[in-house]
Amino acid sequence: MAVVAALAVRTASACDSASCVLVTRGQDNVNKGVFSVDLSFRYSDESKRLLGSSTSDNVVIPRIDFDGQRLLPGFHRELSGDANSLQADLAYGLTSRLTLQASLPLFTRKAYAHAHLPVTAPPTTPGTEQPPEEGHGHGGPAAAVPIDRDYTTDGFGDTLVGASYAVWGAGASRLTAAAALKLPTGQWQVPNRYDGGLHDPMIQPGTGSFGYLLAALYSQGGSSLSWAASGSYQIATANDLQYSFGDEAILGLGVTRALRPPQSRTMVAASVQVKAHVRARSTYLGAPVPSTGGRMVILSPGLRLTTRGGLGVYAYLQLPVYSYVNDVQLTTRSSILTGITKGF
Repeated sequence: MAVVAALAVRTASACDSASCVLVTRGQDNVNKGVFSVDLSFRYSDESKRLLGSSTSDNVVIPRIDFDGQRLLPGFHRELSGDANSLQADLAYGLTSRLTLQASLPLFTRKAYAHAHLPVTAPPTTPGTEQPPEEGHGHGGPAAAVPIDRDYTTDGFGDTLVGASYAVWGAGASRLTAAAALKLPTGQWQVPNRYDGGLHDPMIQPGTGSFGYLLAALYSQGGSSLSWAASGSYQIATANDLQYSFGDEAILGLGVTRALRPPQSRTMVAASVQVKAHVRARSTYLGAPVPSTGGRMVILSPGLRLTTRGGLGVYAYLQLPVYSYVNDVQLTTRSSILTGITKGF
C-alpha cells in the first residue's frame, strides 16, 4: 500500500522534491474506505562537489540580495552539506478508483558549510551591471581571508494535496493518474544571522510559491515478480520575491520481487528502481540563476516488510550513478529513506 509523498524542495538534492519520492514509492490507490498513514524519515548527504559532471574542488556560488534586487557573483564557496526531514503522508480511498492524498513535511533541517571569499566580480542585477562595492563584508580589502560558517535552517515544509485515479485496470495490470497542488505552507524567509537579509532559497524549508504536479504509474503484477513504470512533471511558480525554482521531470522504472509469499505471516519484498531526474534552472526577476538545475540518474534498491495486520516497514537507498549540474554545485552523494505505514 503506497501513497503520494512530498518533501520540501531543494534543487540540488537527488530526490528532495514533491514528485521524486512519489516516483520512488509509487502513487497507486488504496482500497475504498481505507485510511492509510505513512511516517517517513529521510537523510541526504549533499557533499558531492561537481562542475558539470566532473569533480570540482571549488564550488563558488552567488548570493541573491533580495533587498537590493541583485546577484552577488562569487560570494561564497560551498564546502559540504546535509539535509534530513520527517514527513507524514495520508491517503483515503474515497471510491474503488479515487484516492485522496496529503503530504505534511513535519520537520525539515538543512545544514551547509560555507567559506566566504573576496569579491571576484561586481554585484549585478539580472540583465544589468552595477558598480563594485567597496569594503563589502565578504570581499574587498576587509575580507582577504575566507571565513568558514555553518548555515542551518529548519521548520515545516510545503504541503502537498491531491488525488490519484485508477484510469484503467485489467487483471494484474493497472494504470493510475495523479494530480496534486503544492501549497506554500513552509517557512521561506528565514533570516541569515551572519550576513543579514535572507538565506538562499535553496536552503529554506519552503519555497513561498504554489506548484502543480502531474504523474502517472503503470504497474504489472505477478505471482512473485512485478514491475512498474512511472513519470511525473512538476510546474513551479514564482514567489512574492520573484524567485522561481525550475520545473522538474522524473521517469522511473522498477522491479519488485516477493521474497516471502503474501500468505505468510510477514511478507518481504525487495525492489530496485532506476530514475531519471531533470531540473531546469531557477529564475530570479525572470533571469536564470547561476549554479541551479541539473540532471541525475539514480539507482534505488529497497526492502519492504508487511504484516498480515497491514503494518509495513520499508527502507530505500538512493545512489546517483550519473550527475550533471549547471555550472558548479553541491549535489547528493547518497540518501536513505525509511518509514512505517499502516492502513485502517
